[in-house]
Amino acid sequence: MQPYFFYGTLQDAEILRAVLRRPIGNLAVFDAVVSGYRAAPIHGQHYPLLVEERGAVTEGVLVHGLSRGDVDRLDWFEGKEYRTAPLDVLLVDDKRAVTALVYVSAGRLRTLPGSWSFPEWQKRHKRAFLARIKSGLTA
Repeated sequence: MQPYFFYGTLQDAEILRAVLRRPIGNLAVFDAVVSGYRAAPIHGQHYPLLVEERGAVTEGVLVHGLSRGDVDRLDWFEGKEYRTAPLDVLLVDDKRAVTALVYVSAGRLRTLPGSWSFPEWQKRHKRAFLARIKSGLTA
């Protein structure tokens, strides 16, 4: 199966494990970036949307080893607001370009100026976000 690039909450191993509802030790995870896109905050939400922006670079993780069942869970988690699209991402360690599937807008989300911050989200919103996932709700 094609690798996936996660630039939002799914970068967090604990969130990914909760969404997949299984251990994730068999997955290969690499730091990666995508150029020409910004992780934009979404109006009224605590997670981002990737939007095209010249000169922008978004950090995330490239994940290999997801199963068909994993992808079904990810699609459920992302909901109808997102669809997947192939994008070229660059692995941080060896500067190799890889085509990965990325969750992008299905056209229903309104973004805000600025960039979404993964470390800030982890500090301020992760605990409540994780509790919603574990209770069976989408984030």
